[in-house]
Amino acid sequence: MKILLLIYSSLLVLLAFIPITPTRAYRYALVTGWSDFFEPIKRGFNDSCAKLGAECEIWDAHPDSLVKFNHTWEPAVDRTWCIPIMRHLIERGDIDGFAVKCNTKPDFPPILQEANDAGIPTVVFAGPHIGPYASYIGTNNDDVGRAMARLLKQLRPEGGTYAAVYNGPSSEERALGFIDELEQDNNRDDKAHWVEEPSLNYSAYGWGTITDYKGATALGWDSVDWVIEDILETNLTALVFMYQTPTRHDNFTQVIQRNRWRNTSIISMDGNGNEMDFLARGIVDGLIGQATYDTGVLMPEVLQKIMEEGPESAQPQYITNLLNHNLVPAALPDLEVDQSLLGDLRYIGFTCFGIVALTACICMAWTLTHRDATVVKASQPFFLTMTAGGVLVMAASLIPLSYDDQGQSEISETKAVGICMSIPWLAFCGFSITFSALFAKTWRVNQFFNSNAAYSRIKITEKDVLKPFAALFTLNVIILVCWTVLDPLTYDRKFAPGTDLWNRDIASNGACSSEHTAAYLVPLGIGKFSSLFKWLLEWSMRAE
Repeated sequence: MKILLLIYSSLLVLLAFIPITPTRAYRYALVTGWSDFFEPIKRGFNDSCAKLGAECEIWDAHPDSLVKFNHTWEPAVDRTWCIPIMRHLIERGDIDGFAVKCNTKPDFPPILQEANDAGIPTVVFAGPHIGPYASYIGTNNDDVGRAMARLLKQLRPEGGTYAAVYNGPSSEERALGFIDELEQDNNRDDKAHWVEEPSLNYSAYGWGTITDYKGATALGWDSVDWVIEDILETNLTALVFMYQTPTRHDNFTQVIQRNRWRNTSIISMDGNGNEMDFLARGIVDGLIGQATYDTGVLMPEVLQKIMEEGPESAQPQYITNLLNHNLVPAALPDLEVDQSLLGDLRYIGFTCFGIVALTACICMAWTLTHRDATVVKASQPFFLTMTAGGVLVMAASLIPLSYDDQGQSEISETKAVGICMSIPWLAFCGFSITFSALFAKTWRVNQFFNSNAAYSRIKITEKDVLKPFAALFTLNVIILVCWTVLDPLTYDRKFAPGTDLWNRDIASNGACSSEHTAAYLVPLGIGKFSSLFKWLLEWSMRAE
């Protein structure tokens, strides 16, 4: 016992001299812009840090932020405000991860490398990305452009002319997606066509739209109002802003309002307070926004994952959702629904029935007229008339099969059931009549070949024909009556999957259906084995 106490006391003494490093929360810094676009990002960043138990600080890339650490901005050296801020935080030594938006600047990769050398991972957002960063978080710019094109098609389905304003790599990527999506149907005659406004001289403004985007410079801030006015005076169909800066110009609202009578659709970027106000006031007709709050939430989560699991645990990019806002016009475009109608094709069914009916009637009339002729007598008029009559009944199913409801969504239940159930009634009953006669005759001939009495005379009576007819016909009638009473085929018109850009159904199909169709078709199909059996009899007779 004394030995155990001695060992325990020794361990306590040793533990007292072992240094214990206190754990601390990770600390992340968000270096971002100062416009209202970034406010949801900041909220999401703070909310995510609080949930993770991390310490976070937010720095606006603005000269006022440089005052906090007594730095004088030197344009020739700093080039962008985020660089001195990041360098200050790196030197401070207590930052575990960066979330940064200044990655469109040419001097950004070196400061990223400085952070990387200091063991500080960086995630970037809101723009093209160059340099050693861990992950990109934000929207796919190509998807943004395509979403803007789809929104424009929704607002102006008739097509027309457009001009698109862009600035820098991000909006250029959007522009490429926009043009590809917007003009992809220009080679089709059944789709609306879109072309750039041909009367605009982009080089005169020092900027370009999609066709001229390579090497073009941004729309200058001082020229926003008069250039937009020049564009609108061409009476083009749509003006699309691939970035939000021009819409923040003091004169933007006045220019748009002065030209609203031209009926030019205006589409812009993002969906924050200023842009949503434009939409509510009718200054713009549609917005494609970025899920900026989600971007802010994701950044600390990704940084935390890197800190806890290593840099290789992070994905190269985390793509966030897009937001679509638009004004719904009081008068929507006319809706054209593809109703999958037979149209004039139904007359083919009527014509085919007419040909079969006329032929069958002529055959029956000729048979009855020449029933006393030796050849007709030998073939038995009753048998021939029954065969032709069965074909006539079976062909009559072409009439309900050619039914076209002309797009009527509602018809009476009696008519809906009558149209559909008449098809199996006519088809299977006609089949029973025809093949009962053919089967009976073939069966009797087979009996003759298998008879031991040489040169014996064999006669097929009407009773011989009626036996298989009665059996098959009765079986069919029983099944068809059960089908009609218990689970009848009913004609119904239903909308097909898919809607137009205003969420309206664009296609419908009319068809006969019931819950347990197969349960009735299978036993009805068994009756058709009589034709197979008839063929086997004929084959066996030829073999002999």
